[in-house]
This record gives sequence, structure tokens and C-alpha cells, in this order.
Amino acid sequence: MTAWWLLLLAVPAMAASVVEHAFELPAGEWRFAEVTTAQPGTVIHAECLVTRGEGPVILEVIAKSQLDAHKTAARRPYLARQGPAQSVRLTAVAGDPGVYAIVVESPEQTAAVRLQIRLEEERLARELPAGQRALITALSLGAFVAILVYAGGRLRPYLRGPAGL
Repeated sequence: MTAWWLLLLAVPAMAASVVEHAFELPAGEWRFAEVTTAQPGTVIHAECLVTRGEGPVILEVIAKSQLDAHKTAARRPYLARQGPAQSVRLTAVAGDPGVYAIVVESPEQTAAVRLQIRLEEERLARELPAGQRALITALSLGAFVAILVYAGGRLRPYLRGPAGL
């Protein structure tokens, strides 16, 4: 039973944060929202829904430092891209910590859009809260004492001296 609890506590937790934006997007233009990742391997989930208008949208994730290249380049330096569609979802893994731009583009018609961004950062074991560390320590100590008592009970008949002493 103790091993089951230790296994559950040892699994890294995912910390998630959600950001929502709503804006009007003129035809042929784009807008972006910034997100900052603190750890390598952060997963960026983005979902864009056209709430008013007929135009499809394109959703891209790029490094903010590449935003100027995004404006001018025919071949855009994106991490992930989806669309065009009325409702677009994408997932990208940020290789390095930094600032990323979630770009929404309306190539055909003016559209009102709602953008939802969710970041999932893995919390490593060395970053467990003090309460969880204390719980793991107490469970480990309890398991050690239980094993010690069990082993002592099994060895007790053999540790007694000869009968009648």
C-alpha cells in the first residue's frame, strides 16, 4: 500500500495556466498574443474560434524574436501552424524557455475571434512543495520502521539464548 502512495507522489505534476483573448480581426491582417515559458519542454495549447463573421482563421506559434521575419517572409518560421478553418486547435512544444507569439490571421474576411491559450509546465520532483516533501519523508520512515519491526519479529526466535538460561 505504501508503495502505491509513493508512486502517486513521485509522478511529476503538470502546472497549467490559461489565458483568453477576444478581438476583431480585419481581413488580410493578423494579431498576436504573447506567452512566456519558464521551462524547456513547455507544451503550448492554443484554440481559436470565430465568434462572428464567416472568414476562416490561421493559427501559428512562433518565437517572439521571429515576429519581424513573420511579417515579411513568404516562408514563415513557425513552430506549429493550423488552418484555415472556423475553429482551429494546435499544440506546440517550446524547446527553450522564452517568449512566444500566438499569431491569429484572417486571410479572407473580417472576423471576431476568441483565442484561448493554455501552458503546461512540468514541475520536477526537486520542486515539490514542503507539505509533499514532508509526506514523502514520513511515508518512507514509516515503511522503514514497518520493515524493521517485521524483520525483528521474524528473527526474534533465533536471537533468544538456549532454553532454560
